[in-house]
Amino acid sequence: MMKKNWQIWIDTGGTFTDCIAIQPDGKKKRIKVLSSSRLRGTILKKISPSLFEIKINWEIQKDIFKDYEVIFLEKNAPSARVLAIDFKSKDEIILHLHQDISFSKPIDFEITAHEEAPIFATRIATQTALADTFPPLDMRLGSTKGTNALLEQKGAKITFLITKGFRDLIKIGTQQRPHLFQLNIPNPKILYQNIIEVNERLNAHGKVIQPLSKNEIKRIISICKKQKPESVAIALLHAYKNPKHEIALKKALQKIGISFISCSEELSPAIHILPRAKTTLVNAYLAPIIHNYLEKIKSKLPASASLKIMTSAGGLIHADFFHPKDSLLSGPAGGVVGAAKIAKVLHHPKILTLDMGGTSTDTARFDGALDYQYLTKVADAELMSPSLAIQTVAAGGGSICFFDGKKLTVGPESAGASPGPACYGAGGPLTITDVNLLLGKIEVSSFGIPVSLEKAQNALDILQKNISKKTKTSYAKKELLEGFEKIANEKMAEAIRKISVSKGFAPSDYALLVFGGAGGLHACKIAELLNIKKIILPYDGGLLSAYGIGNAQIERWVQQQVLKKLSGKIDLIQIIQNLKNQAVQKMQQQGFSKKEIEIKTVLIYLRLVGQSSSLEIFLDKKTTNRERLTKELKTSFEKKYKALFGHFPKKNTIEIESIKVIAANKIDSPTDSSTDLPTDSSTDLLNLQDLVNLKSPPTKKLANPAPEHFLKTKLAKKTVTNTPVFFWEKLKQGTTIYGKAILLNRTSTVFVEPHWTLRVTTDQNVILDFSPPKKAKKEKLKAAIELELFTNRFTAITEEMGAQLQRTAFSVNIK
Repeated sequence: MMKKNWQIWIDTGGTFTDCIAIQPDGKKKRIKVLSSSRLRGTILKKISPSLFEIKINWEIQKDIFKDYEVIFLEKNAPSARVLAIDFKSKDEIILHLHQDISFSKPIDFEITAHEEAPIFATRIATQTALADTFPPLDMRLGSTKGTNALLEQKGAKITFLITKGFRDLIKIGTQQRPHLFQLNIPNPKILYQNIIEVNERLNAHGKVIQPLSKNEIKRIISICKKQKPESVAIALLHAYKNPKHEIALKKALQKIGISFISCSEELSPAIHILPRAKTTLVNAYLAPIIHNYLEKIKSKLPASASLKIMTSAGGLIHADFFHPKDSLLSGPAGGVVGAAKIAKVLHHPKILTLDMGGTSTDTARFDGALDYQYLTKVADAELMSPSLAIQTVAAGGGSICFFDGKKLTVGPESAGASPGPACYGAGGPLTITDVNLLLGKIEVSSFGIPVSLEKAQNALDILQKNISKKTKTSYAKKELLEGFEKIANEKMAEAIRKISVSKGFAPSDYALLVFGGAGGLHACKIAELLNIKKIILPYDGGLLSAYGIGNAQIERWVQQQVLKKLSGKIDLIQIIQNLKNQAVQKMQQQGFSKKEIEIKTVLIYLRLVGQSSSLEIFLDKKTTNRERLTKELKTSFEKKYKALFGHFPKKNTIEIESIKVIAANKIDSPTDSSTDLPTDSSTDLLNLQDLVNLKSPPTKKLANPAPEHFLKTKLAKKTVTNTPVFFWEKLKQGTTIYGKAILLNRTSTVFVEPHWTLRVTTDQNVILDFSPPKKAKKEKLKAAIELELFTNRFTAITEEMGAQLQRTAFSVNIK
């Protein structure tokens, strides 16, 4: 029998890299490391000149750390090199260094081999030392590498080729404001360094008006040789109709040794030169960075290893066929795919997702099918590329909490992985993670890195004094903490309201599926803000993006711009069949046979003539009659239009904007419906006592309720509250707990608020149900807190109104 490979599923986020590893025998490992590719620990005492007793909370007890570098989190402290780590027992771990290090008190440190985070996580999972070769493995990867390059403006040096006369296209743009109330409109950030106007021209039907001559190609080649770009972007007018000129330029540039060439006809074969050009520029900007990143990873993997990349559209693609533009929302997309799988397992077809990470929070909807969008904005970059419809807000565990002179604010700046929150002990600022810690919602021993309550408290003290000095008003510490928490919760709730308004549904009709390392700490209060009464909490919530990446299918998209009247003589059935054939061929290029391929989705995009926004209609029937198909599409469009906008202008003509087809593999996606809980649970970290019966009466009756339990465990002495703590994997299916309580495992923590009932269900996943109190509590908030809350609320209302008006408008000016 052929031995199975390790399956490595990885999502690299802004703060943490999450990894789920499936061993050849089927057992599962869960790994979480800092995205800076480091683990943290504390040196407790010196035993001899190069021997030290350390305290760590790592997912490994085998010494693989020879020649790793040790970096001490003290200013001006020297670094050192690891000789060995002796795991004598959980309570006694000895660090051997190559040299003597002197210190007078316990000191925090980081350990790293300066490899990419996915490789580091894979070493921890497979217990592979630097000098050893990895075992046979297959890796699935989602990453923020491209997003970070855009945010930090660290992309490639680009030369941009565009049709003569359109030199200033990107600078002119659409003349839209970046934000509704922004009066001072900044100039758009330009990704390219050099631009060359190409003397060529096609008409709107793709017919050549001005040929691309050999002399013109020679001229362009000569200029490129002098400029020496790292990457070239080519976007010519009407190339989506006829790519002849773009292809000729690409071939000529390849002959002079330019490796990274992005053509608009390959990346975004659709009408509108501006979004097509922007998409091409983003891809060119990221191409060398993403290529080098993937090459570093490939160079460490076995030659036989398979590397598949997660796309923003929620599917996987082999690394050899991957375009950098498709990776910008890969991590969040993995989370949505994982959430959709959990929803199906628990028979909850209608969910809203809340993915709260270290840097931001992402929200999306699943209503039996995934929602897609095709215009994606990341930082100042905009591109036309399929992605899951995800709304992002800059509020995460690492969001910085500060006072701007008038009001409390949360984000958009984040402490990131380095230095991280104040409690991480690396000199970071007060963040939402510190707020949760100081509110008693986090059990410090559940962290994989050292956490300092004292340093979080110090950061709060400094902020408290600053506010009192500037406002001449005294704010209690708990008042400030709860104020920051409310602001963050409102921001995250508003992200869900945005996707609900854009799709024409009420959040209260859905369950809220919450994940991400910090999601469970805010789930209850966010649900209450949205009038949602059911919350789903996956056991692997802290690693759900990695879980989703592991359970995603390999997919290929094809599309065709149609721009014809629905009631016209167009042969829609033939167009769809042609696109299906193309999608199958693309899958075959990745090594799949026809028997292994399925047409996953057919999407028809309809709109009223004159409108720029189209509505997505899923084609789920194999209709072979053209008239019947036209009638069905018209009925579906009218129904969806009414649901979204409240009316339907029947006199207007319906137009087919485009058709998209998704082909996917049938069998390659690993199925994973079992939680596979660790047998070596680390409950001793909490010094837990035996389960005892909870005498408090239940807030609501459940069908066949199991005995209620809580753990008689006190939190750290300095935490604000004393809340019962439950270790997740010790709870059996059917167990019911009535909040207030803390539920935790190695990768995530849940804080159950009063009036919520927790029930353990299939595969150790958890469902929370809300029983509203008879009398709602009225709170009086001070000015610095209320001002920010009301500013956010009013801004959100007007932005939602503007978005609705823009979608329905026929007027170009209003759009």
